[in-house]
Amino acid sequence: MKKLNKIKFAVLPIVTLSCLSASEVTEEAVAAMDLQPYVVVATRTPLELDRVSPSVSYISAEEMEFWQDRSVVDALERQSGLAVKTNGAPGNLSSLFIRGTESYHTSVFLDGRRLNTGLQNQYNIEHLQVDGLSSAQLQKGASSVNYGSAGIGGVVDLQSKSVIGQDTTLGSVEGEMGSNSYRRVAAGFSYGEQDWGVSFGGSFIETDNERENDEYESISFTTRAEVKLAENLTAELLGMFSDSDNYYPGKIGSAFSGPGDGKTNDWLVSPGFRYATDEVSVHAFYSYSDYEYSEDYGDDIVETDEFSLQVDYTLDESSLLSAGGVYRNDDVQYVDSYNKVQYNHDMSQAGVWAQLITFVSDDLELRGGVRHDDYSEYDNSTDGSFEAIYTIKDYNLSVFAKVASSYAPPKAVMVATEQVDDQGTPLKPESAMSYELGLRQKLFEDKVAWELVVFRNEIDDLIGYAYPAPNYKLDYYNVDKASINGFEFGVAYAFTPIIDFAFNYTYLSTEGEIYDSSAGKLNKDRLAYRPRHTVNASVNCRPNEVLRLGVHAIGQFDRPGSQYDTKDPEDFVTCALVADWAVSGSVTLFGRVDNLFDKEYDSTVGYPVLGRAAYIGARLSF
Repeated sequence: MKKLNKIKFAVLPIVTLSCLSASEVTEEAVAAMDLQPYVVVATRTPLELDRVSPSVSYISAEEMEFWQDRSVVDALERQSGLAVKTNGAPGNLSSLFIRGTESYHTSVFLDGRRLNTGLQNQYNIEHLQVDGLSSAQLQKGASSVNYGSAGIGGVVDLQSKSVIGQDTTLGSVEGEMGSNSYRRVAAGFSYGEQDWGVSFGGSFIETDNERENDEYESISFTTRAEVKLAENLTAELLGMFSDSDNYYPGKIGSAFSGPGDGKTNDWLVSPGFRYATDEVSVHAFYSYSDYEYSEDYGDDIVETDEFSLQVDYTLDESSLLSAGGVYRNDDVQYVDSYNKVQYNHDMSQAGVWAQLITFVSDDLELRGGVRHDDYSEYDNSTDGSFEAIYTIKDYNLSVFAKVASSYAPPKAVMVATEQVDDQGTPLKPESAMSYELGLRQKLFEDKVAWELVVFRNEIDDLIGYAYPAPNYKLDYYNVDKASINGFEFGVAYAFTPIIDFAFNYTYLSTEGEIYDSSAGKLNKDRLAYRPRHTVNASVNCRPNEVLRLGVHAIGQFDRPGSQYDTKDPEDFVTCALVADWAVSGSVTLFGRVDNLFDKEYDSTVGYPVLGRAAYIGARLSF
């Protein structure tokens, strides 16, 4: 029977839930890490990539560097099952629809710490840069058992760089410039020894974009420090800061969406401890985050305290039991343009969860979990998850099946609006049941890999909004149901040692109830901006040891607009070209062209994307 290797597999520095003491990290283990990345987003415990379903994506720092990703949005939009909608140029509002769910159905974490979502219950991923990260990990589908609220769509867990136990000193500085007065500078540094390590990555970006009043600038950094206090005890300190200022030009053709200026300040600091033996590991942390968004109409301010505890216990050679708890308190404020506090309220959450991973045989692995959350403002929620993975070794084929429930509480702004306007509409958390069936296979000596996932998501009490007569005040309400069905198919093929090809296709069918203000009733319709067909394709080439080239294309087809759009958004295919050249062992030149064929389209109706734009830069590594 296959062994779980107790908890020793958690040693690899790429994993933020690493449990083994630093002195036990060997060079061989680090080398193994480079060959076989580990992910934690699927179960909150480290797993090899071939043990997670096709619903999990792992995006390494090396991949993000090659494709010259600058924000997390850039990295995520290449993944199957995702549709990214932006209000025009970089820096403007971005919405992330995972398998057709709402943006606030997906939560974003940094090393297991939930990032502050403000009043909207969705993180401003358009301001989140990739500097200082070792990977971005994505769990598509129901994730509430392990991660709590906003788990209907999935989870994005960003991993900061951990270098404790590595005898390393690395650093880099880079500069970049390009179209629309684009300028970027970035720096990274990491230093590691057996008993301690520290890493830092940050950048500054500014650009004028193309439309009038569409300037954007942002500064951000992520840092991590770890020190070994005793044989089995390690202390850690994480920090993240982001400060962004974007002028937005408003929606073309709308008298209700004029130009404005939005400032976002967001930071997090989190100390924690890890204790680990061969049988048990304990991870505890405290996280404080502050989110402030300022606009002409007023300020949104959310201060959050979070306490988290996770314990992993090896029951035997084939079973691992994990359990944990979380307490979270949000101090929510809304201050209007006259500096008057319109809303000030504490909203709290307390949750407990447990999960069992066990190998029934060498070929069959089972995972099950349960979670309960108490809320101060909404109904409580109890959720469960069950997953089975069966491997047919003769065909190098794995079969995955999962059924899970999940939930998403109302946005803080919804609760605030209902209380301020005294609408008296009781809101319940949205809940969902999801079903997945997946296949993964490698062929021809691993030169070809393909995967397929079929999924269904049934959402109850989906929250909508309207401006009903006679007072026409904004009112939120729970509608009956929404259903989402689809499948994702992906294939990767290594043509030669120097050329790789990847392709994925997503089919999506959605139906929900939308309030028709003119008729005063609910109508069934497709969910807005969920493309029925999404295609991603990429080719990367390494003609020699110093030159790398890549082309990536994204296409979205048959996209319905919202009830407030005068037309449906058009289909589009857009391409990007990237290249880098290692001039020497320490100097690299790089460049890219976005929207290579200068395609004109609106990602969101009334907000045109940038035309063709070119960028060039240089990196000094030491």
